[in-house]
Amino acid sequence: MSSIEKAVNTEEKAVNTDWFENAVRTKGGEALAGAASESWYMLWTHSNSEQLVHNQLAAKGFQLFLPTIEAWSRRGGVRRLAPVPMFSGCVFLRHAVDKSSYIEICKAARPGTRSGGTVGSAGRDARC
Repeated sequence: MSSIEKAVNTEEKAVNTDWFENAVRTKGGEALAGAASESWYMLWTHSNSEQLVHNQLAAKGFQLFLPTIEAWSRRGGVRRLAPVPMFSGCVFLRHAVDKSSYIEICKAARPGTRSGGTVGSAGRDARC
C-alpha cells in the first residue's frame, strides 16, 4: 500500500460519527420533538443596516446568521477589502417566535423608521 493510500485510510478512520450514532431517532412518521418550535426566518431590513440589526438582536440572545463577503471599498481615497452582507437587506434568524420575541425582532428590523420590516418563513410573511 502506498503512503497516499495509507494517509487516505487514516483520514477515513478519523472521521467522527458519534453525532450520527447518538442522534435522536423516531420510529417513523412522527416529528422530532422540538423540531417545529425553532425555525429559520429571513429578516428583511433596510440596506446597509444589516450589521446593526444583527448586533441588536444578538445582544438580546437571538441566534443569527449574517453571511458576508469581502468587497473593495473606498473611503477617504483609500481602497481596502471590507466585509459586506452577501444578501443586501437580509439577516437570518433561528428562533421559536412567540409574541414577545416577535415584537423585539420588529423593533430591531426597522431601525430609525416607522415603515416596518418583514419576518418571513416557509412562504408566510408578516408585516411588523
